[in-house]
Amino acid sequence: MQGQIIQLLSGYYDIAVDGQVIRTRAAGNLRNKHVSPIVGDFVEFTPAPDNGELGYLTSVLPRRNALVRPPVANVDQAMVVTAAAEPDFATNLLDRFLVYLEGQHLDVIITMTKTDLLDESRFDQLRVTMDGYERIGYRIHMPRQPFLAGDLTRLSGMLADKLTIFTGQTGAGKSTLLNT
Repeated sequence: MQGQIIQLLSGYYDIAVDGQVIRTRAAGNLRNKHVSPIVGDFVEFTPAPDNGELGYLTSVLPRRNALVRPPVANVDQAMVVTAAAEPDFATNLLDRFLVYLEGQHLDVIITMTKTDLLDESRFDQLRVTMDGYERIGYRIHMPRQPFLAGDLTRLSGMLADKLTIFTGQTGAGKSTLLNT
């Protein structure tokens, strides 16, 4: 059977197949071949017999891409979460993230957080900057007020059926956004 690894935990590999999750262990030949499966890998595995034993992950299929930090493969897109304030927005930091992600051939969504901390003038200036990123092909999510239902629905639609990583500067609100 084939599926995609969705979790690694203490030597166990949880593999998603047709809406269900199957727990496996790596077959010994993977260790001998120095193959290290990571989250996102598409794999072949032998399901467990019905006696309560685990199945065995037998091979890792070729990767479309792979990131080092976090270790994840076959990523469809990245959400770069950056703060408008606290910490202050910096184009050079955003550009460094974008260059790295472009090198990995990932689609990118730029999400601005903490826009509610800006006065109208600073928000309008930031909007002009983000319009430039949008003109060169980036999708922008820049709500004026955080966590409004419509904005979250739009954002969820951008994530549907895609393996998405969240990345961005420290303190930008990645965890808050994910928890919401």
